[in-house]
Amino acid sequence: MKRSPDPITPDALSGCIVTRTLGRTHFAFGSVTTTMEVASRLAKAGAPHGSIVTAEHQTAGRGRRGRRWISEPGLGIWCSVLLRAEECAGPAAPALGLIAACSVVQAARTNGVLCTGVKWPNDVHALEHSAGMPCGDPPAKWPNEWVRSARKIAGVLVETSKEPSGCFVVGIGVNVHHSRSDFPSELSSSASSVDLCAGRNVARPALLADVLCCFEERLGWSEAMVRSEWHRESLTIGRRVEVSGPHGSFIGQAEAIDVDGALKVNGPSGIARVTGGETTVRCVSD
Repeated sequence: MKRSPDPITPDALSGCIVTRTLGRTHFAFGSVTTTMEVASRLAKAGAPHGSIVTAEHQTAGRGRRGRRWISEPGLGIWCSVLLRAEECAGPAAPALGLIAACSVVQAARTNGVLCTGVKWPNDVHALEHSAGMPCGDPPAKWPNEWVRSARKIAGVLVETSKEPSGCFVVGIGVNVHHSRSDFPSELSSSASSVDLCAGRNVARPALLADVLCCFEERLGWSEAMVRSEWHRESLTIGRRVEVSGPHGSFIGQAEAIDVDGALKVNGPSGIARVTGGETTVRCVSD
């Protein structure tokens, strides 16, 4: 078991956090099944809006479509944010995943990961420092080969609580200190970490503080501001994509992201609204 040189403790986070609400109540654990599960229990117990749950290790971390999220000790940020609808002045729940992903992108750039963007629906991908392609341009300007070379460094998952109602848990997982050998063989060609993409060691508490600051700011944005950033940071919009789901697959042009987070793809039968769930979207060559 690896030991963390920069544990995410309440004291460590409070030393760099500048938010008004998010992260001001911090439940920190050594090991949990998932931070989302703990956050849901705390929501039922009355934990306030903006509370966060962090853990050094998750034994059953999960991503979209029930996939396992490797959450080894001391390597990443495993965090869930508790949001109460009455306290969120901005976008509705379906947008929270995209807003959180864009927040991770901005925080990663602040910490030296220049080539980064959002792959629909809410995965953060970046080019590794060793790729020798430093850039600051928005993803829409990237060559397709850069998009195909980018690796996943973070993911976001949003769950709506049935009890209490009007409560959302936003799970944020960021690979930070992983070296290439820390990834299992099945992820070796598709996953990366903040350190590998920045070319240096990035302190986890400071990175989390930046994510929370960006997230809190965006929660108050107008719908137009949110949609503008989604399109600017998207690695998917404006590219030819293959959409695959339970009812087959097709190739089309990703044109926009709707207000509810659905992807609009111009395919053989016209504009299709693609939602998450069992659907996958990948960029293809022109």
